[in-house]
Amino acid sequence: MRDTIGVRGARVNNLQNVSVEIPREKLVVLTGLSGSGKSSLAFETIYAEGQRRFLESLSAFSRKYVAQLKKPDVDFIFGLSPVISIEQKSVSKNPRSTVGTMTDIFDYLRVLYTATETAHCLYCPTEVPVRTATQMAEHVLSLAAGTVVEVTAPVFRLYGEDYPYLFGEIRAQGYRRLRVDGELLDVSEDLELDEGREYTLEVVVDTVVVKPDIHKNLVVSIENGLRLGEGFLRFRILTPHTPSEGRAFQEKFACPEHHVTMGEVEPYYFSFNEMSSACPTCLGLGIYLHVHPDLLAPDKSRSIKGGAFIPEAFKYDKNAWGTRLLYSVAQHFNFSLDTPVQDLPPEALNVVLYGSKGERFPLVIPEGATKGDEHAGKLFRYNGIISDIERRYRHYRQQKVAHTWMDEYLKKVMVEKLCPDCQGAKLKRQRLLVTVGQRNIMEVGDLTLSELKEFLENLPPLPRQRQAGEQIIGEILARVTLLLNIGLDYMSLNRKAATLSGGESQRVRLSVQIGSQLMGMLYVLDEPSIGLHPSDNRKMIRTLRQLRDIGNTVIVVEHDEETIRAADHIIEIGPGPGVHGGHVTAEGAIEAITENPRSLTGQYLSGRREIALPEHRRSRGDAVLMVRGARENNLRDIDVEIPLGLFVCITGVSGSGKSTFVNEILYKKLYSVFRDSRVLPGAHAAVEGLEHLRDVISIDQTPIGRTPTSNPATYSGVYDSIRQLFASTPESRKRGHGLALLVQREGRAL
Repeated sequence: MRDTIGVRGARVNNLQNVSVEIPREKLVVLTGLSGSGKSSLAFETIYAEGQRRFLESLSAFSRKYVAQLKKPDVDFIFGLSPVISIEQKSVSKNPRSTVGTMTDIFDYLRVLYTATETAHCLYCPTEVPVRTATQMAEHVLSLAAGTVVEVTAPVFRLYGEDYPYLFGEIRAQGYRRLRVDGELLDVSEDLELDEGREYTLEVVVDTVVVKPDIHKNLVVSIENGLRLGEGFLRFRILTPHTPSEGRAFQEKFACPEHHVTMGEVEPYYFSFNEMSSACPTCLGLGIYLHVHPDLLAPDKSRSIKGGAFIPEAFKYDKNAWGTRLLYSVAQHFNFSLDTPVQDLPPEALNVVLYGSKGERFPLVIPEGATKGDEHAGKLFRYNGIISDIERRYRHYRQQKVAHTWMDEYLKKVMVEKLCPDCQGAKLKRQRLLVTVGQRNIMEVGDLTLSELKEFLENLPPLPRQRQAGEQIIGEILARVTLLLNIGLDYMSLNRKAATLSGGESQRVRLSVQIGSQLMGMLYVLDEPSIGLHPSDNRKMIRTLRQLRDIGNTVIVVEHDEETIRAADHIIEIGPGPGVHGGHVTAEGAIEAITENPRSLTGQYLSGRREIALPEHRRSRGDAVLMVRGARENNLRDIDVEIPLGLFVCITGVSGSGKSTFVNEILYKKLYSVFRDSRVLPGAHAAVEGLEHLRDVISIDQTPIGRTPTSNPATYSGVYDSIRQLFASTPESRKRGHGLALLVQREGRAL
């Protein structure tokens, strides 16, 4: 059996006909100057050829659905294993992807909550039993024959919607009877409810008379009610033979006070990626767009009639229906549309923005209007400018179809905030009433991984299916331990994948690969130490060794000194970057690298070369930027003083809050001041010293462009000067070639 991976004649990018032997089942580090060809050898040669050979082994039918990889410019590669690439740039931008979904831990949590849950009443903290529809039906049939039982499903008004909307949804599902605070009403009638009040609402699913032959129909009614009530039902005995019979019926079957019981749940019940379980307001994202009043009326010195609101929000037109309503509201609440917005009473401005809260008023036609006389004097409600925009946004979200014009419109008037309905929990409120260890599934997901491990290890005895629950907990703990071993103890399962750095994303996926326990694989990693504090480096190296020890080959492109020293075999590509690189300048164990005079890396590792510290530092001036009360994420209400005019470094262990402070608070605050006021910074008290700055620029790891014609020359503007130079030549002027003819697009010059 071959014990090396042999590469012969690699000429990808700037590799200069490289041939190299890479030992198998070892931790191998590829190092060298940036741009010398390390990634070309690791990813575009070894990984690309491994993936190409795998795809060639598939049928022609299967290859139809997989993007074909280009054959690398290499003579041959011997000894390849099935290859997996873990790169920095493959961070998921899907807003639904989290650390929990990436590692499959959240799936195990959902199974744990399904098997061992404790349910609570909708209206109080009392625990309620979990029953199947058949068990509920049998319990009802245990009553004396002739007893009348009403089956009701608790319902709640959706965020931002009025009661008539809810009644319409109830009628659409085929139900007519509704109990409002216990009073039986008919939803087919025009019901008048106070929009400012919250009522106890129960849809009457069925009313049955207990007798032996109703079992099948009763089960169907209960199943329908559980769907309508999101897993909860209430049984009301209308004609008990004795009061004690009613008490005995509810005892150990439902909440003693509210008579609510819960149906059996399935794992999808706790998935925020399932529309049937996701919060109906944010659709499982945990975030929601809200109208920002300052964006609606940027110039508050104007009146509503004089154009204080942006045209996208409201435009005064005396013949428009919205204008008639607003004019009537002004007449009814005694304020003028000619008053500057900044001078309107708070109560009047609140009515303009948020509506009359269900209060009706007579329609008054504005002076000079030529339409709408037939409606004059009739009573109407007014929803408000903000309420109307947010309602359009909700309906747009419910359609689940993207429209560019709608997105552009929303960006002008709305900003992103926490979902007002679920407060970021992503699930319907009924799902959060199920707990394990007194915590619901999203509260467990918010724990850091170190806290999660402690929580699971100290769980009290499980109330249901203890043996199955303990097995699931063991699987979760095994995966959490892998994440802890690579220095991710500060993360939580609810952390969004899009917020991970390249290095963090690599380490999360690395833990998944270790958990799979595959052997004989070839793993190619791209600088997994990025973003790690040196104190956490040993954990990452220990993880790479663990991956190697179970029988895999690990190839790491790396610059970190500690990782290089920990490698079994080192290959240095160089001697310089770009066209000056592409050769193997040194290879072998750490001793061979440090003793090789041609190895630039070895000279620094041995101490023959070093980066000299500056003899003199720039003196600090008086200008400072002061951030007070920073408390976003895990920042603990800190004050930070940043001297201006200096090269300032912010450091600390991984997860300590560096990126939160710089990106979420400092950068977003400056951007909102200098660029776009719609950007909302993280939680903080104040930022002082803005008068010393004129602008802010963020330089991060985001790719500069994704178009195939984009390159450093076009991005930096150098190509503009090159085109001008060619366009100014006598031959170009003679032929009439302008700058436009020298722009390359889609492989041709236009």
